Amino acid sequence: MLVPQIVLNKPTTPINLALLVIEVDTRASRIQVLDRGTGQLQAHLPIYSPKLFKFLPIEYASRPNLMVIMIDDTNVFNAAIADNVQAQIIDLVTFDPKDLPTAQ
Repeated sequence: MLVPQIVLNKPTTPINLALLVIEVDTRASRIQVLDRGTGQLQAHLPIYSPKLFKFLPIEYASRPNLMVIMIDDTNVFNAAIADNVQAQIIDLVTFDPKDLPTAQ
């Protein structure tokens, strides 16, 4: 029986994405990331670390058009908003998750 061999070639052309690195207060419960122009929700994440990472479409790395809202579900603290946030551009071909900044 003939078994096909699968060969995965690593791409050489850059694959660009936006990476949002968010430093958060761990007393908060979750964050929301909104496109500040359209109000569209881009991410809704629980807070599990002092630093969160989220991949976004490349257009969010070209200008500061995000709003990050930190929400406390215990109702002890008010919501905190960071406006005019811009993600950083990364190349998925050369990206190594070990190079991400670690939580302190």
